[in-house]
Amino acid sequence: MSNFIIYEHPLNERIRLFLRFEYFYTEALYFKNAASFWEAHASIKAFLEILTLNDRQDVRSEITKEIERQIGVLTRLSQVPNIDTSRLENTLEKLQDISQKLYKPIIKFNPIIRDSELLQTIRQRSALAGGATEIDLPCYRYWLNLSSAHKSEQISQWLKIFTDLFKAVDLLLTLLRESAVFSLQAASKGIFQKSLELHNPAQLIRVKLKNEYGVYPEISAGKHRVNIRFLHGRDQGRALPAIKDFDFDLSCCAI
Repeated sequence: MSNFIIYEHPLNERIRLFLRFEYFYTEALYFKNAASFWEAHASIKAFLEILTLNDRQDVRSEITKEIERQIGVLTRLSQVPNIDTSRLENTLEKLQDISQKLYKPIIKFNPIIRDSELLQTIRQRSALAGGATEIDLPCYRYWLNLSSAHKSEQISQWLKIFTDLFKAVDLLLTLLRESAVFSLQAASKGIFQKSLELHNPAQLIRVKLKNEYGVYPEISAGKHRVNIRFLHGRDQGRALPAIKDFDFDLSCCAI
């Protein structure tokens, strides 16, 4: 177990979408081996979240726009003196390569998903509270009790459809996270405020905290300022504000 927890707070809806997509794809991958009944169920639930994100928000379009934006920013950086041109060119090649791979038919109409009666049935029942369980769906109960190898192969086939999107999101978020380093900051009586740079707006706030502090950050931020209030984690009752002074690490990421 790590001695630190890193908390991330997106400052625009595009980055929020990418973080959600990353979270559910990683969860689905983690449980895709379906070694147990419950692991298979967890992977399916995560995959359904991916489908919902893809249906409600045009993930492909947002990824493409962000790739084009970052290519433009990095291309302008090539004119900066003493820039690491080798690393910059390598990054640009990765962005351009993944951009080309995204020129495929729209995912939500993919026949593998569209023609899966099992998946469509589970999705329809998911609209009801507690509806997408094996209790109400005999076909789902049957599938969940198949061999782990069969379930894993099916889940892998579904996830493969989103592989290029995940690689693109992973690359974009990695570049964003690596765009700034953590710097030591001090919270005074559990409160921290900082002005943000206007010429290069932050897209992601990252806070690294020691577990031993027993607190978590409540982050609010706009174009000009970030405000962080630290609260004590509690199992019951309302969270209590931290009142001590302590150090933490902060990173304001922007490309």
